[in-house]
Amino acid sequence: MNPRRIATVVRIRELQERLARGEVARQRSVLDKRKHSRDQAWAVLHQQGIGNGNAPAFVAQRGMLTAGVGEVEHESSRVRLAVVDVEEAMDAWRSEAQRLDGMERLAERIDSETKAELQRREIVETDDLVVSRWGRNGDAP
Repeated sequence: MNPRRIATVVRIRELQERLARGEVARQRSVLDKRKHSRDQAWAVLHQQGIGNGNAPAFVAQRGMLTAGVGEVEHESSRVRLAVVDVEEAMDAWRSEAQRLDGMERLAERIDSETKAELQRREIVETDDLVVSRWGRNGDAP
């Protein structure tokens, strides 16, 4: 694989890794919002008191508490789903990060091999120059 092609692939992998990292951040933001909604539902539920002895008020209060508990349960399930979404986004990001790391290591290895080959060619060229000058100057045995 030539160095320019590998550099292009590394740039693509970097972009994919950044996109995956962005998705993790987005999913964490959703999770935070859902946790906040759940906590707000709990706060509203806790603010509600028990009825004042009046049967209709007690029934109404009980209805509100039941609805509040339902809202808390709903928000709690949304939090659980958001946690799963964050975990999935983290898995995708880890995969992209590993692929990027592999491509970067490959690029480094190719670069190192290219430099070694250039150095070897320079040594061969220098040796050829020395041998050809030696032969021209009549210093040959």
